[in-house]
Amino acid sequence: MSRKLPVIGAWYQDIEENQIFEVVALDEEGDCIDIQYADGEIGEFDYDTWYQMLVLPAQPPEGWSAPYELSNEDSADPDKTFTTAPTDDPLRDIEPESVFSSDDY
Repeated sequence: MSRKLPVIGAWYQDIEENQIFEVVALDEEGDCIDIQYADGEIGEFDYDTWYQMLVLPAQPPEGWSAPYELSNEDSADPDKTFTTAPTDDPLRDIEPESVFSSDDY
């Protein structure tokens, strides 16, 4: 029986099911523990079930992140501004002189 609270990001082994999983979220209001198995499958336990399980701390399985790794293109900084215009384009700094209004017609 597990007497310790689960820790987000920690890996555990369910002895009865012989499965290794990572705790990915704790929802104390919803009374559930969200987990992800090494094969990517998502699951959840309620706290009562967690305390009844035979769970031991475990090391992450070798190569567990391979299916989730991002390519260099996908792992770019999300806060960096993306632009399709070349940076040496002389027209990129030109701003319109006025905003269209009814006087322009």
